Amino acid sequence: MGRKILDDFLKRIGSKHRLEDETSQQSFALLQVVFDEAFQLMGLLKPDGTLIKINKTAHRSITGHESEVIGKLFWETPWWAHSSIEQERLRKAVGDAARGEFVRFETTHMTGDGQMIFVDFSLKPVKDHKGNVVLLVPEGRDISERRRAEQALRDVAMKYRIVADNTYNWEFWLAPDGRFLYTSPSCLRISGHRAEEFIADADLLIRILHPDDRQMWLNHRHDIAKTKALSDVELRMVRPDGDIRWVHHICLPVFADNEEYLGVRGSFSDITNRRLAEEKNERLAGIVEASDDAVIGKTVDGIITSWNKGAAKIFGYSESEVRGQPVTMLVPPENAAQLLHVHDRVRQGEHIEHFEIVSRRKDGAMINMSVTYSPVRDAQGKVIAVSTIGRDITEQKKAAAAMMENAMINRELDIAKQIQQSFLPECRRHFRVCS
Repeated sequence: MGRKILDDFLKRIGSKHRLEDETSQQSFALLQVVFDEAFQLMGLLKPDGTLIKINKTAHRSITGHESEVIGKLFWETPWWAHSSIEQERLRKAVGDAARGEFVRFETTHMTGDGQMIFVDFSLKPVKDHKGNVVLLVPEGRDISERRRAEQALRDVAMKYRIVADNTYNWEFWLAPDGRFLYTSPSCLRISGHRAEEFIADADLLIRILHPDDRQMWLNHRHDIAKTKALSDVELRMVRPDGDIRWVHHICLPVFADNEEYLGVRGSFSDITNRRLAEEKNERLAGIVEASDDAVIGKTVDGIITSWNKGAAKIFGYSESEVRGQPVTMLVPPENAAQLLHVHDRVRQGEHIEHFEIVSRRKDGAMINMSVTYSPVRDAQGKVIAVSTIGRDITEQKKAAAAMMENAMINRELDIAKQIQQSFLPECRRHFRVCS
């Protein structure tokens, strides 16, 4: 409504409409009030750029009297004096508007109190009934608040972009149709492909997954699209060089304020080293579990933490019976001090091999054990646990004792034989004499 009134006012001025009757005069006066009280900065220019009128809003933005700017070329007024670049830009715009073009651009103005404001500026040509441009209407809207808000949004977006672009894990956002809306540069480190490749090719991700894991991924995507809940999965990616990387994927659905589904926000983290370590540990655990030797894990204080089948077979205890118990339960009381002394040596970092000690089974039977003690260290070299590998050598000890006993008997027999043979000649002589 206000815009139409102003346009009518400008047409009346442009056509030199004579205000002869009282009604027309009142209407014109009303139009002048609307022009003067408009919220935006407004004025009137001759086609050559000479300023002939400004409204109150424009006047309030400068210091001094209105007469100090009226009659000047518009680009020489205080609004433009702060920048020769903007002055030249306005001069060209006045020329374009004088030829009948509507001109609009964003610029800056210097206010009377020395503040720089951002302005959405336009120049509108006003034509007479013959189509000749007789006036130019400059109009400026203060958009400083909007520009500050936009800058604040850009600053926030930049901060988030910096965080997202510099994450170690591969962060991304998938649209509901599976297109990449964003992917962090770390995708190159994990997948061997650049972010631009994923943005341009939505199917690239499925192609680089290990063939055996693709269906798992498709099932996962179907689940997240259906349930729209947090979900994760572990699978393999094949890099361009053929290297296979294990990744842990986690994703969360994204919704707008109006509950519109915007896709999936997800992350890939490289867990290759962890998976390889787990596989190695599983293999070692299998070897330990299958061993006939007793493999026992303990704290540095001698509390049992792990117990394999070999230990259960040798000592007769199940793992649940010994876990959390002191290792001294495996020896008779008279050997406890000896065992604790060995543990103290290992706690200091010493490796002890083939230490022989008499142990006691669950049924009370005594057995001979040959034990190797090894300190377990953390990344800083601190001893955090004790590993023990023990072998039941009871039968060996019995066999060795039997062999020794046999050897002693054989030795005694040899001695008796030697004594016997030493007396034989004498006996023969004595026998000859007697006969």
